[in-house]
Amino acid sequence: MSAPNADPRGETEIVLAGETYTLRPSFKAIAALRKATGEPLLRTVGRFIEGNFDAHEVLAVVSACVVGKKLPPDLGELIVRDGFADLSAKVLPFLVGMCTGGRPEGGDAAGNAMAPETGNIRSGA
Repeated sequence: MSAPNADPRGETEIVLAGETYTLRPSFKAIAALRKATGEPLLRTVGRFIEGNFDAHEVLAVVSACVVGKKLPPDLGELIVRDGFADLSAKVLPFLVGMCTGGRPEGGDAAGNAMAPETGNIRSGA
């Protein structure tokens, strides 16, 4: 499986009922997600990390973050039918990427490690 946030904008593709949708992180998406869940983004991410989420949270992420296509009216049903737990394998890294600007934890977008002692990026680490 390729890195979910390999796109420079942090986009991630998901497939529902054979249709591909693109999730794109943005401030607008974060605001919509907060409105849908009633929680700050980091709390939502924490719940996904802990496995303490359900189809409603997955629906909120997809609804808030899909770009370029109109969502079907039965999106929630598609998420449940295709398996929201499986879909979360793409949603969780996407959410983490929204928090880190697409950088892996402790590094930059190119995968370079950050030197803990200085906070500077070390290339080729």
